[in-house]
Amino acid sequence: MSEAVLLSDEELKIIQKHREAQAKKHRRYENRIKALEIALEYDIWLRDHGRRSSFSTFVNEFGYEEEDSSFMYGVVEEVLEAVDQWG
Repeated sequence: MSEAVLLSDEELKIIQKHREAQAKKHRRYENRIKALEIALEYDIWLRDHGRRSSFSTFVNEFGYEEEDSSFMYGVVEEVLEAVDQWG
């Protein structure tokens, strides 16, 4: 039978910092996937509807009405611009 190991406050802080870093890394990954998916969906929507991109179009017509709509619109525009430069 194994003995219980007591951790010092410093060791607990190290573990907590590690867990926080891992959670932050996971959130960044999830946000990256979300932004790429939205950019693709929006690009297809624009093409299918013959529309030009604007913040108003993104929110009111495409329907992205989340709290981060302004930030997400900027990210989506950057992604689409980067892809357009491939040309």
